[in-house]
Amino acid sequence: MNIISIIFFIIIFYLIIKLIFPTTIKKEKNSTIRWNLSIKDINFPKEYNEYILENNDSEINQIRKIPKINNFEIKKLFTKQELLLYNQLKNFTQEKKVLLFSKVRIADLVEIKNYSNNSEFYSLFRKVSQKHIDYIITDYNGQILCLIELDGKSHNNYNTRKNDMFKDKLFKDIGIPLIRYKNYEYHDLKKLQIS
Repeated sequence: MNIISIIFFIIIFYLIIKLIFPTTIKKEKNSTIRWNLSIKDINFPKEYNEYILENNDSEINQIRKIPKINNFEIKKLFTKQELLLYNQLKNFTQEKKVLLFSKVRIADLVEIKNYSNNSEFYSLFRKVSQKHIDYIITDYNGQILCLIELDGKSHNNYNTRKNDMFKDKLFKDIGIPLIRYKNYEYHDLKKLQIS
């Protein structure tokens, strides 16, 4: 390994550590955490700075110019109703000796086939890449047994109902049961029919 490779490895390692353990964490009133990260805060080793000056490495200089990433906040993964159903399903799946997953993209569940060109592929991919399934139950081999959606108030608007119809048709055509529960109703887990 030459000196450039070693310096590059040190910088990458430093960036990873910096992202995992940021120096600035602000606790907001609504108990979310705001992460303020900036590449500019990194103190590069002296040898590395000399290398940049000698070689005019524009890619590295571009990395240093990346602005602060402060327009994101951590939010809760589940609403109260989603968490309630998740806990019910967790107990159910432990009894049945199956696995529970939540908030999985549809693109991670289906494979796109029968497309004629790249344009058609990306059109189909966009339909599934930005939608998720609330809960998925699989066996221990990862075979999907059923999908579960929790329909809240937002499922009364036109776009959400259109997405729901797309999901219903997609998984009906594929042959995977999709069970829907309404918010604030009794979640009858016998509907799942998992032995």
